Amino acid sequence: MIMTARMINKEMNGKKLTPPIIEFLKGPWYDSIQLLALTKGFNSEECFQTVKMTETIVWTYQPFESEDEESLQKEKQRLYRIIEHIPDEVRELLVALEHKTESSEAALEDIESEHVTVISEQELKYEDFSLIETGEQAFGQGTSVSRILLKKVNSLQPGQWFTFEEDKVSARIKLVLKIEDIQQLLFTNCNGMKVLEKSFDELAYYFPASVIKPLTHEEVFTSTFTSYYQGLVEKFEKDRKQAAEYRVEADREEAEQEAASKEAIAKAKAAALEKEQQELEREERLTNAREEAAKEENIEKVEELTGTVKALNVGAWLKLPGADGVMEECKLAVKIAAVDKMIFVSRSGVKIGEYSTKKLVQLLVAGEGVIDDGGVEFEGILAQVVTKLRQDRNKSYGDLTGS
Repeated sequence: MIMTARMINKEMNGKKLTPPIIEFLKGPWYDSIQLLALTKGFNSEECFQTVKMTETIVWTYQPFESEDEESLQKEKQRLYRIIEHIPDEVRELLVALEHKTESSEAALEDIESEHVTVISEQELKYEDFSLIETGEQAFGQGTSVSRILLKKVNSLQPGQWFTFEEDKVSARIKLVLKIEDIQQLLFTNCNGMKVLEKSFDELAYYFPASVIKPLTHEEVFTSTFTSYYQGLVEKFEKDRKQAAEYRVEADREEAEQEAASKEAIAKAKAAALEKEQQELEREERLTNAREEAAKEENIEKVEELTGTVKALNVGAWLKLPGADGVMEECKLAVKIAAVDKMIFVSRSGVKIGEYSTKKLVQLLVAGEGVIDDGGVEFEGILAQVVTKLRQDRNKSYGDLTGS
């Protein structure tokens, strides 16, 4: 994280440090602050404390600068008080972050050892060092930033909006964080996502190149209103398209229901017409049969068939015209003598028709019906059963079983 590296570099730059503290600051300490910045935020109270802690740790390694004895003694007393607590405070922070490692503990032991050297007023072995690599553009010696540009950068305030154009990328960005201590600026896009992080010097060079330009409140409002209005238009178009699709679907379903209803009505009408036609044909057959039976030459035949029909028993099989007029096998299923009604059904149990004795005789005379089987008379069967029981009553068990 660039901001962490810049903070540590700022405290280390130009200072005298020993190899153990250099390794600690650039290693475990740098990693721990990065972790803290990610979990708590770089602008949090915890990160602010680590900045002060870094400043204090580096200060404990610097040679005394006071010339008069009184000031020198005060500096030493302050140093002794601070040195006593630094290792424990650093350990507490590492434990809280769950980032305590063997390397960090070894570095702290070396730091404690060097602090003992300081308290003993022995000289520390300083070493030249390089700062933490940030990957930022390096400005060579002699490169200076215009005071006017730096003043412009220093006047920027969090909440301001800018246009940013670089490498064919164009966006509107907002300054959300300005850290004076480490001269760092953080920008986000309209969705609050980080898009740019620059130092004051780097941003100052962007202004004359027109890479970044501040937006006025009016421009920000216009942009926001345009985006909002465009969003409304897109939502309206989407809703209208969806409504049109629903309407088409509803019309299709309505058309299908209407077609199905018309088809059902047509079928019902056709069935009614067919039934009516069949009834007319049946009446015509009965009329023809009645006229045929009324002829003088058929008087004897009528009398003969009348006796035969009256003698029909339930279960008798005949051939009679069905609903379509075609002769069909049917059985006498019900015979009600009191009202002179006979009901005939097909082999599958479907009703074929019902006739009186007179109408059935007329059909038979006209050749519209044929008797195949008169059926077994129930009274005859009952008489046979009773006679058999009477005969068996006087027989022994052996005679009945044949043993």
